[in-house]
Amino acid sequence: MVFLLGGYLFRHMRLLGLDKPTHTAADETVDPKRELENRVVWACYTIDVIVASGVDKNSAWRGDSPDIPLPCSDAEFLSQIPSNASFLLDALENPIVVRSLELPALSAILIHLRDCIRESISTSNIWEPISPFMSILQRLEAFYANLPPRYLLTELNMYMHKDQHTLGALVSLHLFYHAAMCDLTRISLPGFNFPLAAGFRNATDEFTAQCQDRCLFHAKEVANIVWASKSHGRLAFDDSFAADATSESTKIHIVCAALNLGGIESMPAATRVICNNFDVLKMLALGKPGPSPHVRALLSLCVGFGFHELAKQCSDIDTSEIGFQAEVTGSAGEHHLINTALFRRARSEARAQQEQSSPRTVRSIEGEQDQSRLRPPPISPTATTHTQPGPEELQQRAMQQYPVDDLSMPLSQRLGDSLDEAGQMSTEDYLRTADESESIH
Repeated sequence: MVFLLGGYLFRHMRLLGLDKPTHTAADETVDPKRELENRVVWACYTIDVIVASGVDKNSAWRGDSPDIPLPCSDAEFLSQIPSNASFLLDALENPIVVRSLELPALSAILIHLRDCIRESISTSNIWEPISPFMSILQRLEAFYANLPPRYLLTELNMYMHKDQHTLGALVSLHLFYHAAMCDLTRISLPGFNFPLAAGFRNATDEFTAQCQDRCLFHAKEVANIVWASKSHGRLAFDDSFAADATSESTKIHIVCAALNLGGIESMPAATRVICNNFDVLKMLALGKPGPSPHVRALLSLCVGFGFHELAKQCSDIDTSEIGFQAEVTGSAGEHHLINTALFRRARSEARAQQEQSSPRTVRSIEGEQDQSRLRPPPISPTATTHTQPGPEELQQRAMQQYPVDDLSMPLSQRLGDSLDEAGQMSTEDYLRTADESESIH
């Protein structure tokens, strides 16, 4: 049903010509009717990108994007004062434009960049400075670096947006950014290297290590955001994407723990982050029928990779009753989507409805940081060599991945013991487990 509704929105938007480009003069007063139409088009585009889950044949836009102005500010819209229209292409070519935009326009830009990721990581020689991979990486970095100060994720801003009933949108904006960075770099991790990882086939060890460090950094940032937002309750998570981002962050931490990436010093911190993420996912599932599909899938992943103690520590669910199979990625027949992806959840629910022969329609699926923010590990397009780090460098890298700051301090004091060392797996065992789980589907 969700795909039918998405197609319905797209067809009627085109029939009504809502996405038809129009000339907008400088300092022209906002036309309420036209602005409403623009916002409808961008909403349709956002829904399509999220629902398609990176599968081209599920998308109505097929890599295209609206050639209309980005949504204007609410003040300009409500007061109908003169406004300078901003376009997507302008914001991408000149990131300074981002500094004057509001949440709806910022979200539209981020949705577009996330939609471009799948195509950018399908190309060869992704480490070259002019590759689509590096281009998307630099555009995402430039976008985030130019966010207006009022949209930085600080404690003061969170309370201000909570008072304005826009806290959920602010949290989602930051989650979308870090999730996009994880999507871009996670294929450098073993187990995630399904067809799109062909670009890493000839990459140097140093470039691959940089991408792995960056992926873990952004996964940790997602964990920091959801943990800091938890004190504000469900109001901070009114976008269902929060559960998806938290789940992906947890999976990346589990994979890095299984491969001991970052050095043994980071293992206790990784354990605490994983347990904190489980707490957030269980909170988001409160009031919903049955256990959280994200929690069950992640528990299955923990058990499949030998982290039995961690699975018992993070949930009261009997691991023997978990129905999901452990998988890092889905099979080719499932477009390599995990079992909690919107596409697979919708199709599973549709099949269940058909088996029941029901006349009813398918149900729709339902901290403080410093102003300067942490700087992520760099990814250099000219990296050519890779040397084995010594103990001091491993310790320094671990401290960078799990720094003791105002936001992450509670993460080192709450939930969890260290991972069961007996449950740690070698890279070969991990890859074999991932291959076996993928063959199940």
